[in-house]
Amino acid sequence: MDSIYKKYTNGKDVQKINPEIEEQIKKEMEKLTRYKKLFDDIQVRGPSCGLIVIDNFYKNPHETRKYVLTQEFSVRGNYPGQRTASYATQHLKDIIQGYVMPFGGKITDFPMPDETKDDKSNASIYNGSFQYTTSRDRSWVHIDSFNNWGGVLYMTPNAPLSSGTAFYKFNDGSECQRDKDILENSVETDTYSQDMTKWQQVDKVGNVFNRLILFNSKRFHMSMDYFGDSKENGRLFQVFFFSTEK
Repeated sequence: MDSIYKKYTNGKDVQKINPEIEEQIKKEMEKLTRYKKLFDDIQVRGPSCGLIVIDNFYKNPHETRKYVLTQEFSVRGNYPGQRTASYATQHLKDIIQGYVMPFGGKITDFPMPDETKDDKSNASIYNGSFQYTTSRDRSWVHIDSFNNWGGVLYMTPNAPLSSGTAFYKFNDGSECQRDKDILENSVETDTYSQDMTKWQQVDKVGNVFNRLILFNSKRFHMSMDYFGDSKENGRLFQVFFFSTEK
């Protein structure tokens, strides 16, 4: 401040500012300098997308559903309901690739059944499987382990809209795998995965027939309200588990 006085005055007929006020001005100027640097460092980034909704995915959804209901739902695992064998194909991969390319880049892993192997060898491939749940089933909030994209294609006409898919934030603010890693709260999020008093809903997508949703599977998510008592009137859907470059 002394240098300013000397530069713009003759140093005589000037009354200096109170030292306390002078110090406050200095702090404010330093703060403005920091803010300016902060905004100068901002870089324009491309759009980020963690959820894509595609309506009218299949051209022949009713025929597809009719065929699917004739298949065996004999695969069980660490998930509610029952699944068929995988129906993942290169054609499906190419179509999905078109939707996720602007946000995730190229698909690097899209598991498909090997036609040269028997059904038992392909049983561990869940990508592209059809699945159904009934009112007796129950889900839980979770994050997918091996893939960074998930997909759900709803295949029940006139299903309750409330039976779609929702995304959550844990009560400590965690919304994704990165948050879990930083806060080291895996024990808590696993322990309370079905205690909905510990979670806040962030986003929700309604169950609309022939709607495909593709989402960042490292976000906390859960399938919603189950209904029906069979594959014919229960929550029928197709699942996708795949990974992209980013």
